Amino acid sequence: MDDAVFEGLADVVRFPGGQAECPSMDRVCAVEPEMQEVLSAADSLGLDMPAADLRERMDEETARHIAEQVLPLSPAERRTALDGLLALVVAAALQACGDAVLASGRYAGALLNVERARREGGHWMDPMEERAEVLALEAGSRLVAAHQRCQEAHGVARAVMLARRGEAWMPCGAAETTAWLTESGMVRKA
Repeated sequence: MDDAVFEGLADVVRFPGGQAECPSMDRVCAVEPEMQEVLSAADSLGLDMPAADLRERMDEETARHIAEQVLPLSPAERRTALDGLLALVVAAALQACGDAVLASGRYAGALLNVERARREGGHWMDPMEERAEVLALEAGSRLVAAHQRCQEAHGVARAVMLARRGEAWMPCGAAETTAWLTESGMVRKA
């Protein structure tokens, strides 16, 4: 495919099958891995999961960055900076999800080759099974990485959304919100 045809379309993500869609949080939500699948892969392959509070931490860190670096800018510069923050994490999340899908496909292909070889006499089984194990680990690692990138994108998206609306940032969990309100003096402990 000639890349010259797509000149000027750097903000478009090409997906397998010729589909193209502008990167957005809606797209991230549509392609992010299912949590049960991520947990299962991490558990069966002995992989470490990202921190459970990753989304909340990214939300807080981004809100702090926005308050210090973005809010002092003019409205036009602020809009550009917020769009840029979100675009970076959305692109990373979509790329990680695409990589996970491709790795999963390679693993599925290796499993089919192992099964076919087993049915046809079992020649060269050890190298084929070793290859499938390597691809399983790669697929699982990429799935966990995709989950991590999607959680980061969700956290950044929330902070950006609040900044676009001109709303004050506050933590999103109930316990964190209560602690924040108490610490800021907006609510007193009974």
